[in-house]
Amino acid sequence: MAQQVTFWFDCSCPFAWLTSRWIKEVEKVRDIEVTFQPMSLSVLNKGRDLDPEYMKMMEANWGPARVAAKIAVEAPDKVDAFYTA
Repeated sequence: MAQQVTFWFDCSCPFAWLTSRWIKEVEKVRDIEVTFQPMSLSVLNKGRDLDPEYMKMMEANWGPARVAAKIAVEAPDKVDAFYTA
């Protein structure tokens, strides 16, 4: 039985993207099954005293975060394909 792995990601985070490609490769050679779960750095950072330029980027991330969340609720089997695209 495959080990279940939940991969939390923010659509705008390049580090999450790179790591997601790595875990997809691991899934090919190990007995794991990855489920992609969106999260939002915009939500986590809301109200924090951070660099204004960073916060400006975070504001722009609300749209993609909402799309990912809607897909996760309405078609969870499509989150992986959405994130890959």
